[in-house]
Amino acid sequence: MLLAGRDPEVETPGPEQLYGVGVLGTVARMVRLPDGTLRVLVQGGQRVRVREWVQTEPYLIAEVADAPDQVTAGTELEALARGVQRTFSSIVGHVPYLPRSCR
Repeated sequence: MLLAGRDPEVETPGPEQLYGVGVLGTVARMVRLPDGTLRVLVQGGQRVRVREWVQTEPYLIAEVADAPDQVTAGTELEALARGVQRTFSSIVGHVPYLPRSCR
C-alpha cells in the first residue's frame, strides 16, 4: 500500500503522520543513479483505505479495505482523462531509464 505523508520533512512517519487513503502498488522498476540515489517506478492500482494499523514495529502493517472511485461519466471526465494521458506521455518521453513498453 502506498500512502502519502502529511509532512514531507518526517523521514520515517508513523500512522498518525500518514493519510488514511492510498493505493495498492507494485514496484515496476528500480534504478540506482551514478550519484548513489535510487529511483523507483511504482505502478499504482486500486484505491484502498486503512481500516486498522496492525503493527508499527519494525515496520508498518495495516488492514485495508477497498475504497473504489465514485465516478460520473461525462464530458468533464473525458477532458480530464485526455489531459492526464497527454501529461503522462510528455513525462515518460523525457525519462531515459523507463523501458520502451512504458513509453
